[in-house]
Amino acid sequence: MEGFVITGLLFISGIVFVPAAIIGWYMLGSLRNALAVSLFFTAGALLGYCGGGYLAHAVLGLRFQGDADRVALLAVASGFAICGGVIAVWLLVKLSGKSPWSKT
Repeated sequence: MEGFVITGLLFISGIVFVPAAIIGWYMLGSLRNALAVSLFFTAGALLGYCGGGYLAHAVLGLRFQGDADRVALLAVASGFAICGGVIAVWLLVKLSGKSPWSKT
C-alpha cells in the first residue's frame, strides 16, 4: 500500500494542485488566495484518497491482485478524494470567516 500513497501524492499534486493554482490565480487575481484554495483542496483530496484507499482495502477486502480490484480500489479512492477536497475548502471558508475567492 505504500506505492498507492506515493502514487496518489504524485498524481494529486501534479494533476490537482498545479492546475488549480494557475487557474485560481487567473480567476481570482490574487496568488495568495489561489494558493490557499488549491492547497486546502489538494490536502483534503490527498487525505480522502488515502483514506478511501485504506477503507476499500480494509472493508471491501480489495487488493491489487486483479484488474477488477484495481479499478474498484481506484474508483473508491477517487470518490473519497473529491469529497475530501470539497470538505477541506468548505472548512477553509467556515474557519476563515471570509470567502477566499472574493477579489477584495
